[in-house]
Amino acid sequence: MLPVTLRLALALAAFVLLVLANLAQHVWHPPLSLVEEQAAKDWGGPDWRVRFNPYDLTRGERLWTPAHEARLQDYVGKGVYLTAITIMGQCVYQGLSLLVEVGLAFGRPLPHLTTAVYSSAAFINGLGVMMCCMFLFFWAIQKAAHPEWRAQWNFYEARGYPKYWPLMVLVHLPSLVCGFVDVASKDASLLAKYLPGPAALVWAGTAYHVAYEAWLYLNFVMCGGAIPYPWYYDIQLSDRPLTNLLLYLVVVNAMISGIVLGYRRYIIACVGSAMATQRPTKRE
Repeated sequence: MLPVTLRLALALAAFVLLVLANLAQHVWHPPLSLVEEQAAKDWGGPDWRVRFNPYDLTRGERLWTPAHEARLQDYVGKGVYLTAITIMGQCVYQGLSLLVEVGLAFGRPLPHLTTAVYSSAAFINGLGVMMCCMFLFFWAIQKAAHPEWRAQWNFYEARGYPKYWPLMVLVHLPSLVCGFVDVASKDASLLAKYLPGPAALVWAGTAYHVAYEAWLYLNFVMCGGAIPYPWYYDIQLSDRPLTNLLLYLVVVNAMISGIVLGYRRYIIACVGSAMATQRPTKRE
């Protein structure tokens, strides 16, 4: 286990990184007024929402449009994005984690908060790793086969935001980095003691996924059919939309479960001999 001062420094660094990620998402991101103004121009005036059609074609393709971006944020703003929800949750968790580590370091433990933080470490950090992996996965697909998915980035970069890619990296990458930094900042024996079993993590990941898909559907209904991820439109306009949607959801849920369980194995590898003092039949 690392020295206490180094563990505290790592916990602080992880918290700062996630604060920066949230600032990049909510403060440093190009303003929504850019897409509002362009939507009014494209759709004939400030009342453009009454004419909005998320399936409208641009040059014969289904592309992201400024009107689409403005419309999908009408209900809950950036709260429609999985990234925004996840990094906010991680930031709150990391702040509480820092508080716990400070308490342990100075002999002022917070028992209930310590239990909550250490019990949720695998799930919260696993979600962060999963979210960043999904970002990189869909970015790779965008580069390889779907350049039309880059329409949003092209719009902002053409209007004076040439560093949109680094901004997206700052939004997403801390979730991955902090997932590993956080484990290094923890007490190994407590991590081993409170590590949830595989079934609990799979159920928690599935519940998070189902809740987000329900949230996404509510936003879809409230915002005139706008949805933040373009492949949902491809699914809806396919020959078998329901079948393809169910297949997509099953695959995504399997990916979430696999990454979270893989992260759990990483924790087990890190805590090493501390696991031997716990009850392996319950944990393994």
